[in-house]
Amino acid sequence: PAFGSSYAHLRGTVGEAWTEFERPIENAADLVEALREGAERRVFRRRGVGHRVRSLAEFAHLGYENSWGKVDRLLLSGMEPTHPRHVAYEGRFDDASVY
Repeated sequence: PAFGSSYAHLRGTVGEAWTEFERPIENAADLVEALREGAERRVFRRRGVGHRVRSLAEFAHLGYENSWGKVDRLLLSGMEPTHPRHVAYEGRFDDASVY
């Protein structure tokens, strides 16, 4: 079965793609059940000039994030913000870290 996700990094690109189920989904348990059962669903996405502009903005942001942003995080700052030994975590993951 199909599933759509916009994988947005920018606030304006949230909701560019989505999945609709043929039956009502009222809570997390309903969603889990629908996914496990392979419930009927359809994938939709926005269209038009606005969609294209938002897609290009998202693509440009990813280009920056994976080039200069990555150099800054790895070489200049010294550590990714998601690294388990980052100062923001205050040592909470030291016992589980494999780095």
